[in-house]
Amino acid sequence: RLDLGAIAKGYAADELAKMIRGWGIKRGMIDLGGNIFALGNKKAESPWHIGIRDPEESGGASVLSLYISDASMVTSGINERFFIDNGKRYHHILDPETGYPADTDMLSVSILSPSSMEADALSTTLFLLGIPRGLEYIETVPDVEAVFIDKSHKVYPSSGLSAKLQIRNPRYSLAGN
Repeated sequence: RLDLGAIAKGYAADELAKMIRGWGIKRGMIDLGGNIFALGNKKAESPWHIGIRDPEESGGASVLSLYISDASMVTSGINERFFIDNGKRYHHILDPETGYPADTDMLSVSILSPSSMEADALSTTLFLLGIPRGLEYIETVPDVEAVFIDKSHKVYPSSGLSAKLQIRNPRYSLAGN
């Protein structure tokens, strides 16, 4: 069976952006729940200011923020689609080897890319790879950045995002600080 769940919203966001541009609209925001596409700038020279939600709370407040334009930010994490059974959280990101939710020290991975579909696929893939391998991999992908958040509330940005992130919640800190 083929399941396109890991890229469907990203594909839809990219197609919506093409349609909107085709109508002559130069700026706007597409929000497909975990998939954000910032079309152009918010104002003439001012990019969109977006947040990355608290990965431990469904619909939580932003813990990180950054400015983007003409790009998509997609987050995969354990906070939106899950259930709890006997005190154990079962989230929706499955380990392909076991068929069970991936058991890692990760809370979320956010990807910044010109393509929402690419960001969608990479956010799930890098969640499964983990922080060291995920960071190593993302540095080989042109024009794409990543932010990993682990269960100890450490934030691991790729090289192109480290200076652009703003931490909004004092429980979270950059790894190494």
